[in-house]
Amino acid sequence: MDGLGGLLFAAEKIGALVTAGGSVVDLGYLLSQSVELCGEKETLEALRAAGQRNPRIEAYRLAVETERRPETGSGERDRIKTLSYEQLKRELSAVKLYRLWAWGEHASDDDLGHAARGLIAAQDAAEQLAHLRIFARRRFPLDHLILLQLAASDQTQMAVAATKALSHIAHPSVRELAFRLVRDRLPGRRDAIELLAANFEPGDHDIVLDWFEAEDDPDVLHSMGMDLEDFWDRHPEGGTVARMLCRLYENGPCSFCREGAVRRLIERGALPDEMRDECALAANEEIRELVASHEPPNPDSPTPAPG
Repeated sequence: MDGLGGLLFAAEKIGALVTAGGSVVDLGYLLSQSVELCGEKETLEALRAAGQRNPRIEAYRLAVETERRPETGSGERDRIKTLSYEQLKRELSAVKLYRLWAWGEHASDDDLGHAARGLIAAQDAAEQLAHLRIFARRRFPLDHLILLQLAASDQTQMAVAATKALSHIAHPSVRELAFRLVRDRLPGRRDAIELLAANFEPGDHDIVLDWFEAEDDPDVLHSMGMDLEDFWDRHPEGGTVARMLCRLYENGPCSFCREGAVRRLIERGALPDEMRDECALAANEEIRELVASHEPPNPDSPTPAPG
């Protein structure tokens, strides 16, 4: 509900149950949803950083790592990856999200083609959604018209899964879709910046910043904010990095992301004085400590004598 902030809140609660023992806890769903909406790298880094300060979150992180290891239990994750598409299809409704991603990532080109045709032939939303998730990390090998249609869905999970699949495709229709998602305020607009990153043209830095600054939905803002940093990493433009980070701090709803923006501004020597003053009073203790440990030099201080 609140991006990485919501993940950490829920992870602490689940971690308390893990620590207490005796409770049957679903570890995978929370993680899979965060990975889908926030990105795998961002999710794991947030858990790792928060776990250093919070033993309950660390308990959750370690329990999740154990569950995701191939050797855990019956080796279900490895078994799923070895299935043919026809075998996977028979189990599709019961396969966990991240295992569908893993299957798609390791599938042969032939099986991936069968899965693409399976998506086109899918008869209901649940079957479409499961097939879409296969293409989270692999390029859809057939005509992507079906992805364009599903990305414009008013169902958030469907739209997110379809735009994730489209993020691997460079085509004018995908670029056009990104603008339509934002213009019509469809749920898939949360990934519009990612679509534009895959279909970049000069001038897009200003466009994606305008999208971010005009957005008022906290959940969409959070997703867009994470994609902003990735956009600049993929298409460097040094003259606008500081502006992007300042907007991320000012508009972003996630305290963890705001902390990251402040850190990067400090590293670049670009933290504005007024933002530094505001950060000194931030509710986030880590932000307060961050600016306190990086005080700028006082120009009025006497220079120490040599020797």
